[in-house]
Amino acid sequence: MSGARKTSFVPTSTAGKLFLASFLSLFLELTLIRWIPGTVHIVGFFTNLVLIGSFLGLGIGMARPGPEDSATWRAFFRLCVVTAVLGLVHILNPEVTLPRGGDYGLNEAALDVGISIPLPVVLVAVFGLVVWSTIPLGHLVAYPFDRMERIKAYSINIAGSLAGVVAFSLLAWAKLSPEVWFVVGLAVLWLIDRKVGNLIPAVIVLGVLFALLVGDSNRFEKDVRWSPYYKIITRPVVEGASLNEGFVIDVNDQFLLSGLDLRPEASLDGRASLQVASDVEMLKSYYSLPFNLRPVRRVLVLGAGAGNDVAAALRTGVEHVTAVEIDPLVLGYGQEHHPERPYDSPKVEPVLNDARAYLNRTEEKFDLIIFATLDAHGLLSGAANVRLDSFVYTRESLEAAREHLTDDGLLVLSFGPFRDDIQLRQYQMVRDLFDEDPIYLIHTNRHRTIVAGDIETLSVDTLPAEWRRITDDEIARDLVRFPYAQRPATDDWPHLYIRDKRIPSEYLGVLAGILLVSLVLVRRSFRGTRRLDGQFFFLGAGFLLMETKSVTEYALLVGSTWQTNSLVFTVILATILVANLLVLTKLRRPPVALLYVLVAATLVMTYAWPISRWGLAPGIGAYAAAAVYLGVPIFFAAVIFATAFRVARLGSEALASNLLGAVLGGILEYLSLALGIRALSLLAAVMYVCAFSFWARHRHAPDDVPSPLAETEKTPLGTR
Repeated sequence: MSGARKTSFVPTSTAGKLFLASFLSLFLELTLIRWIPGTVHIVGFFTNLVLIGSFLGLGIGMARPGPEDSATWRAFFRLCVVTAVLGLVHILNPEVTLPRGGDYGLNEAALDVGISIPLPVVLVAVFGLVVWSTIPLGHLVAYPFDRMERIKAYSINIAGSLAGVVAFSLLAWAKLSPEVWFVVGLAVLWLIDRKVGNLIPAVIVLGVLFALLVGDSNRFEKDVRWSPYYKIITRPVVEGASLNEGFVIDVNDQFLLSGLDLRPEASLDGRASLQVASDVEMLKSYYSLPFNLRPVRRVLVLGAGAGNDVAAALRTGVEHVTAVEIDPLVLGYGQEHHPERPYDSPKVEPVLNDARAYLNRTEEKFDLIIFATLDAHGLLSGAANVRLDSFVYTRESLEAAREHLTDDGLLVLSFGPFRDDIQLRQYQMVRDLFDEDPIYLIHTNRHRTIVAGDIETLSVDTLPAEWRRITDDEIARDLVRFPYAQRPATDDWPHLYIRDKRIPSEYLGVLAGILLVSLVLVRRSFRGTRRLDGQFFFLGAGFLLMETKSVTEYALLVGSTWQTNSLVFTVILATILVANLLVLTKLRRPPVALLYVLVAATLVMTYAWPISRWGLAPGIGAYAAAAVYLGVPIFFAAVIFATAFRVARLGSEALASNLLGAVLGGILEYLSLALGIRALSLLAAVMYVCAFSFWARHRHAPDDVPSPLAETEKTPLGTR
């Protein structure tokens, strides 16, 4: 290696290199988790695959580092290839064929452009690209890691990861676009190795992103922005007109909602196509339905979106409307551009929050509660198979809404996806909750609406012609067709879209592909003096399961918002950092066996007594108590890891084993679709029992396998 090439690496300390590499690995992982679903829409329903792929790539990279001086170039090059390939897929927009009998509730079965690709092939290919692109990031972490004291290196690694989470959260809060995310990530990567040649793939990445922006915006005729949840594309309902005359919003390239002038006298005749004008006219009767049933004073709209339901309420003279919307960008479009300006009214109180969290916190009563057509088009986080709107449509959520109705109040529930079985399940849940048959209506746009509460005096005979009541015979027939619709969605099994408690068929081929890719890569990486450490492997699997359950359970209490996810991940990383510092300074010889017992015991306790059963009044005290309750096993597990890590044969090897174990944990998380979310606690406890067995077996055994670092130190960097 020439002297010129040696000096090309930034002359920072080993600790500085490790911090930057750790920051970069977490920051780019979050970038891929957010960007890929907005580029390949179908991945939005399986985003934990990107998380699992990142863990696998980082673990493989740390298990067998390649030449240090080329790792940065490979990271640039592979990010360039991944963005170009996925960008091309986005432009071609091929048909994705779902497995026969699929039941995950995707909103589209095909996008026909003449190319057909099976869903498992698409997902496994995306998974493979993520793995391939993150391997060099693992290399960049491994080099400085093995040249430092173990616990200190791990603490710096966690601190850098924590900084990556905070930085990405700030960009999400500012609603900045992928161009900014990638600029930040590429800039940090270039700081690690400031070769001019590295700028070539960086420029190509930014060029691809710009080309996608031009395509998505139809040469800037549409407004393309990124909220903390989605890629949002907004277009005027009248081509060439202002958004103030009405608009439609797509998320991740699928229709979500609209902001339209639906006043009786409004018309698009002569200004829009006949089809568009007819569709908008038809929607007038759809949004006005809840207010034609009975005069109401106080209204709660859950999933208020851009404001169509709110505007309909104001047209009937209500006294107050509470409009709850989770996405700040969607709410902002409604406030700025809705043609009826509903959010300008002093009668309207906009609330930027998760619908379920609002129901948990408010003490108000309402004459009318509207579950608007919520359909989140994606998952709560990259770590879980729970959709963003899942906890809104559980038995417990509907029960909470019923408690906020006045004595003569009405609950009106509409829904977006056009699956008869899903909407029948909602009908059955409402019927069981109110202990009577609700009114079940269908609109000409195929949306069904359920009306419950004080319905004895209601008459639906005078409804607009676009509506009709679904008969008892039709309901009975459908219950025979879809017997599983009688299984309710609950807080423990919030999977409204899945037919039964099982892993949907869409996942089976994908999981098989993931396992095959993982086994091949692990077998290739751990050979010679490199070996997979069983204790760290199962510690990683258990921790991922515990982390996933903590995110979902805490989101149920506090709210399924991006802030909650960021806060939980930040607290978890901070907890690990505190545990490291304690092991480094105070807990020199902690009782490892006792800590394993405590982890397993507290995990079993969180299964038997989940925080959803506490019945505490919402507030800072309850949230803090829940955080401590969920955090205790995490802290014990972090102390176990730090203690074992201090005496590990090689730091990068142990950390690689831990990351690869997280891949197993991510795969096991799919079992929650069959067993429920609470069962993740028991699965995590089993993983810690397995880790304990490896610890007990090897704690007194001599380590007669030489450290791979010795081989590394014999070989000049860059010449392997």
